Amino acid sequence: MVESRTELDAIAFNATISACEKCGEWEQAVHAFSLMIDCNVESSTISFSAAISACEKGCEWKKALELFFSGAQNRVESNTIMFNAAMSACETCAEWDQVLQLLRLMLQRNVETNTITFSVGISACGKGGEWKKALNLFSLSLQRGVEPDAVFFEAVIGACEQGSGWEKALHLFNVLAPSSVQSNASTFNAAMSACRKGGEWQQALLLLSMMMQGLVKMDIVTFNTLISACEKGGQWEKSLGFFSAAIHSEAELDTITFSAAISACEKCGKWKKALRIFTEMIQSAVQLATATFGAVISACEKGGEWENALKLFGLMTHTKVEFNMITCNAAISACEKGCEWEKALQLVNLMVQDKVDLGAVTFNAAITACGKGSKWDKSLHLFSAMGQSKVELDSFTFSAAISSCEIGKWERALQFLRVQMDCKVQTNMITCSAALSACEKGGEWEKALQLVNIMVQSKIELDMITFSAAISSCEKGGWWEKALSFFGAMVQSKVQTNTITCSATISACEQGGEWEKALHLVNLMAQKEGSA
Repeated sequence: MVESRTELDAIAFNATISACEKCGEWEQAVHAFSLMIDCNVESSTISFSAAISACEKGCEWKKALELFFSGAQNRVESNTIMFNAAMSACETCAEWDQVLQLLRLMLQRNVETNTITFSVGISACGKGGEWKKALNLFSLSLQRGVEPDAVFFEAVIGACEQGSGWEKALHLFNVLAPSSVQSNASTFNAAMSACRKGGEWQQALLLLSMMMQGLVKMDIVTFNTLISACEKGGQWEKSLGFFSAAIHSEAELDTITFSAAISACEKCGKWKKALRIFTEMIQSAVQLATATFGAVISACEKGGEWENALKLFGLMTHTKVEFNMITCNAAISACEKGCEWEKALQLVNLMVQDKVDLGAVTFNAAITACGKGSKWDKSLHLFSAMGQSKVELDSFTFSAAISSCEIGKWERALQFLRVQMDCKVQTNMITCSAALSACEKGGEWEKALQLVNIMVQSKIELDMITFSAAISSCEKGGWWEKALSFFGAMVQSKVQTNTITCSATISACEQGGEWEKALHLVNLMAQKEGSA
């Protein structure tokens, strides 16, 4: 009996490659294509295009280009479909320069271009931030008589968004886009997104009005864009209004919807509302993301709810959502507000272990937390680590470091202040007041007064805390005349006096035997109390 042998032909191979491509199995598609070549089955543009498209889905742009250029070796002439497939593979991976090289080659070989060709090219330029090149391609497409569709205009407007060209995006939408394109929600969304990125929330609302007049149905992308645009524009009530509208619409809420709404709450200090929306998100089984946790933790931190902030960070690690510098900074700032210096250091160590970048905000919050816990040695360690990690020191860093030395470490406080001046980091009222307080608490009255003189010479405005520390130093040093001088300057500067400053000034006068001046201040305080 003779065994029958079934030979696979081009149709069978092409169908197999296409099936793998549609299922996202790019490696299997390439394997089937290689087997086709090995079996000497004649390949075609269909075979190459399917294999290249499979590579696109696997984000294997290099492999896609390798297949594309191997076409010539197999005597397959590259056509529009093959070029578009190769360009799409590069565009998916944001390789805009490769896309433009393929387009140039396409034009050199006089291969016919179409809407897909230019849509892919423009989208690639947009992803690469090359919005001017995207607009050049748009002009070229019009010259070549390519008829733009909704996807095409979405790509052009999206490229303008990446380049912060919201005005250009609106111009393209209002003037150049045909009515058929303007009736498409995706194009409206792209134009709104450009306005959102440009901080033009009013323009986004105008587009919404046009959308409603044209009876274009809003989708979840529309709601997300409007919530985010209003949130970035400080219009938190409008932002939450769109969130409420999204809930009552047919649109399916996603991670972006909830995250943008929570961020709006965070910006306006509505931490309770942020927690409620976060709870709704969990109940709706919507996937939690890093941005979601970042917004809700920050909302609790700003609201002084440090315990809730830390619980949320714990939930984040428990649910294995990846944390970043922003979420960690918010959690560390919460520790600082709650005087939980140990937890703050644990978070810093966690960031180091997980190779999360430490920034100035990270160090400043941790240094302040240690300072509030009277752990000046740990503050000093963090300050040194900050310098070694090449994170730029700023005025907040020095203020935090100096404040940590207020109790019993006046010499270290002055050392930090000198380093600040040597580094040419601008000194301010907070930095100097912290150093002044350290000197005053350490009984170094002369140095405290020297600092006040430095502040006056540097034209740094003195506040109630600064004047109080200066007058207290004079009182302890027995310099009643200087105490009166500071008190007079305080009144003249219209800085509000209080019981501490008045009592210290009166005490200084008493020590100097100036009973008349002391009595005058008592009467002044009595008059002020009576008028209140």
